[in-house]
Amino acid sequence: MDERLTVKSAGLGLRTACLATIAGVIAPVLLLLTAFLLEPFQPRFDPIRRTISTLVWGTYGWLVTLSFILFGLLFVVFTLTLYLAMDRGKARTVAFVCLLLIGVGFLVLGILPTQPPGTPATTTAVIHRVASLVMSFIFPVVCCLLAASFRASMAWRRFATYTLVTGVLTAVLSIIAILVFTRVIPPERFWHGLHERTLLIIGLAWVETIAIHLLRSCLRDRRKLQGKCELLSAV
Repeated sequence: MDERLTVKSAGLGLRTACLATIAGVIAPVLLLLTAFLLEPFQPRFDPIRRTISTLVWGTYGWLVTLSFILFGLLFVVFTLTLYLAMDRGKARTVAFVCLLLIGVGFLVLGILPTQPPGTPATTTAVIHRVASLVMSFIFPVVCCLLAASFRASMAWRRFATYTLVTGVLTAVLSIIAILVFTRVIPPERFWHGLHERTLLIIGLAWVETIAIHLLRSCLRDRRKLQGKCELLSAV
């Protein structure tokens, strides 16, 4: 099975590609660790009912804002690397644009916080919530597009089924989110925190898996290149 990256042919050097893929490895860990580590410092915080965004109103809320912004920036870098590593096609282009929107969406979450718990929703909070919903619907679309693209590529075929399953699971969770937003499901009784964390963990696990694959491929290609250089220098 040929698993070589195509980033070199797109004009991105192996060293730069390896550094860029590290962004995708770091981003999910950074976001989840920040959320889980800050929860104990928030008095009476209920992770089952309260979303990660509400941590912004705690003592170390600025760290949540920073984690959203950093994740958004790192995710954009990861998206660019994935785009360059994939085979050409319409699915790749559409998925690239959608993933970029997700990265921008996290920047919006960081810049425009949700309202404090127990207070009326502000314009900023509504934009924050809509951005979250848009991202939750975009991600399953990305997964379906990439699953089809992966299936047609020898280098990515083994990730096709996993990507499709991820898309289906996140699509179901996204539909539940819109039902809550439109009050078909009463928001007062809904476990917002559990729902959000489940969606995040499924999505971020996929990002981490793909990023690690990209990083391993980059490092392997770099070792091969170094080996060839050593052989040429010895001649």
